[in-house]
Amino acid sequence: MKAAVLPIGNIDSSSDKPILIPDGEYTAAYLKHETWIYKGKQPKLTITFAIQDFGEFYLKSICAHYNLSRLKGKPRRNGHFTTGWSSDFMFDYSNVFEAPTRKDRISMCRFRNVFVKVTTRTVTKNRDQREYPESLRYSVVDRMKQRIEI
Repeated sequence: MKAAVLPIGNIDSSSDKPILIPDGEYTAAYLKHETWIYKGKQPKLTITFAIQDFGEFYLKSICAHYNLSRLKGKPRRNGHFTTGWSSDFMFDYSNVFEAPTRKDRISMCRFRNVFVKVTTRTVTKNRDQREYPESLRYSVVDRMKQRIEI
């Protein structure tokens, strides 16, 4: 028997500040993905997960960020995209699922009924390589490692 992951209505959204959690491995559930353009040039993908491990960080959201080759359509929530065969996203996606047959038809719907084992890292420097103060550091998903069937 399989269970479906239900959308969670009360994810911590009290502030837009990202969370800081200890670096390590966590079980996470896919919440959403969104495509956007960085500095008017570079297409990006942000995937938001909710941590499913019981404890202090249960249901806290954490993001994974990836570079893309190009967007299909406008940047938006649940946007479509194309990525390279040797990109970080393709590497992580292939760890969780088998590699897609076409790089422009990657189904994000496959994340909806599984948990994903992720590793996190703390962001300590900004894009100009300036060190963040301790109070501004935050965590992101570094790698998606494997899927866990529900």
